[in-house]
Amino acid sequence: MNLPDRVALLKAHLQAGKGLFPFAVQVDLSGDLRIRTLPGGGVADLQGRRILRINGREAQAVVQEMLAHFSGDTLSFRTELLSRRWPMAYWLLQGAPEEFELTVEGFSKLLRVSASRELPVELRNPSFEQTFHLQLRPEKSAAVLTLNEFWWEDKPRFHAFIEDVYARLKVAKIRRLIIDVRANPGGDDDMWKGPLLRLVAKQPFRNASAYVKKVLPGRASGTEKVGDVVHGQADSWVQPDLESPVRFEGQVYVLVGRFTYSSAVLFANVVQDFGIGQLVGAGGSQRTRQSGGIQKAVPLPHTGLDLFVPRFVLTRPSGQREPELVSPDIVLPDNPFDTTELVEELLNRF
Repeated sequence: MNLPDRVALLKAHLQAGKGLFPFAVQVDLSGDLRIRTLPGGGVADLQGRRILRINGREAQAVVQEMLAHFSGDTLSFRTELLSRRWPMAYWLLQGAPEEFELTVEGFSKLLRVSASRELPVELRNPSFEQTFHLQLRPEKSAAVLTLNEFWWEDKPRFHAFIEDVYARLKVAKIRRLIIDVRANPGGDDDMWKGPLLRLVAKQPFRNASAYVKKVLPGRASGTEKVGDVVHGQADSWVQPDLESPVRFEGQVYVLVGRFTYSSAVLFANVVQDFGIGQLVGAGGSQRTRQSGGIQKAVPLPHTGLDLFVPRFVLTRPSGQREPELVSPDIVLPDNPFDTTELVEELLNRF
């Protein structure tokens, strides 16, 4: 379930002169609430500090109250969703005071902070360059390709960007490619079934081994009627491009994190199951079996919330149900306050 056009709703709130929680935060598995950045993404002097009380209430009690409104595969994933949506969630569930009185770890006095008038970074529309970008690290014969979504309106532009990435890797004689999908909530599988994987895979690949689907109106056939639940084998294979002059033959690593989801998990499954590369990260946040074909149902009549339902659930290509959660080949901690630490830790192993 989701709010209809939540960005427009929040913009109207801000335009009316109202405010939001003054910091972007990180909720951890114990329920502690820590300051991450300023709402607009700027570095906060208090980064990493634990908030103990908010306007007189125990911060952990507020967290648990709000966390009850968030669903997700695991507690780790739910706390990440709450962290990213905290400013709006706090407004909707706790109100919008003009000023916040915060008790912060390490400070004997209350901190009085005015409400933020900025649209949170998570709700802004990032540019193509902010969503997809490449960093060369020639001193390690490595490159970091960040893909924060598997969706873009102009898909040919994305595929052209990927082909250019591989061309640049060849010119720079890069031998290690790190693909970062830690902040990737998914999108369309055809974004990664194209040049991104075809130019590194050595054998045909598919996004799943089996599926279970519900037949929806408009998708019935002679053997499947609306409402049927159908089980089947996935047989849509993608061929690698073995002849491309920009084909990458080096080592591939995929960084997975707390926000890797949906199609990004399917991508990680393919990389792992077909031996294309190794997964790196803390793991344990998302199920490897993922739903897809999300359909918007009618708005719920009493709340006005939009209801979304998946059309199918996919089992990873290997067909294995265990481990249930995404499990990296190289397990490394991932600091939510400094996303570069994981990259540097991996690079230091080369």
